Amino acid sequence: MDDKILKGKWNQLKDRVGQKWDRFTQDEINAINGETEKLYKKLQEKYDYTKDQAKEAADKAIQEWDSLTK
Repeated sequence: MDDKILKGKWNQLKDRVGQKWDRFTQDEINAINGETEKLYKKLQEKYDYTKDQAKEAADKAIQEWDSLTK
């Protein structure tokens, strides 16, 4: 996933991140700060995803959200 999408639209997307992955605290969402690698790691930690599962889930959601915010 291109970091530019998540980073560039972070203020618009961070609420969606919290809604989709409700195990994240607000502090954790703020710490992700639009960085895909941090999101992948947090998904692995909170949801026991493998790295590939985390990347796939996050990339799919980000692409979907990106198309909604154009």
